[in-house]
Amino acid sequence: MATCEFNVVRTRDHKKGYGNVYLMYTSAQPIPPQVITSGGIIPFNKFESMINIKVVSSGVVQVLKKGTYEISFIINYVNAASLIRIGLLVNSVQVGGTHFVSTTLSSGNSQIIGSYTLRFNQDDLISLVGLNGSFTIGPSGVGSFDERLASLTIREI
Repeated sequence: MATCEFNVVRTRDHKKGYGNVYLMYTSAQPIPPQVITSGGIIPFNKFESMINIKVVSSGVVQVLKKGTYEISFIINYVNAASLIRIGLLVNSVQVGGTHFVSTTLSSGNSQIIGSYTLRFNQDDLISLVGLNGSFTIGPSGVGSFDERLASLTIREI
């Protein structure tokens, strides 16, 4: 059985901003594949451990406390016609460059990993966006098990 590995990071300092949001596929409640076109926001459907971070919509997270944060993400995707690029939007403006190096997993899916360290103001809105071509975020199709397809971790440092 092939699985896509994600590390959920937890924090014990309840004064610092922190949050995990992710796109989860479960056999009990399957979601359709998510086609991300150029300029499309990466969606999320679950969250946990939210401290001074708020989910505004399926692809937008709000920082409730001014500070410096590390933003890290993992996206598993299939059906990319070409190299994909992922960017970070803050208040709908792209910041911090792009990530485009991917790895092929044993399941046949590809995985792209990236991180940013940025200073945010209170109430800034954060989202991940596909920057070129289109690709599909979907389950590996191997077995019938729960699978994290995309993950975004925000941690105040």
